[in-house]
Amino acid sequence: TILDGCEVIYALHTDKDGNLWAAGAGKNKVWKYNGESWDEGEDFESCTAIYCLTEDINGNLYAGGWSDKLTAKVWTYDGLSWDKGKGLSGFVIRALETIP
Repeated sequence: TILDGCEVIYALHTDKDGNLWAAGAGKNKVWKYNGESWDEGEDFESCTAIYCLTEDINGNLYAGGWSDKLTAKVWTYDGLSWDKGKGLSGFVIRALETIP
């Protein structure tokens, strides 16, 4: 497959620079497509699935999903790296929206 190890794609997002981002379940990463090739991102620690992607007006990307510890998490990408995620016990995040 194009996204090696990803079982299903749950989220697609095109950022302000025209890059396509994809996320899902299986390998638990967010992939970035720059128009020529896919870049496999870093592992999302203890993540079961990523269901949604969105971007704020500053270009920060947010990924929302579910961890293996029954905790919903939101991870933030600042253009250089992903943070470790912030959790909400007992929830599943299936949609994210940024508000200016």
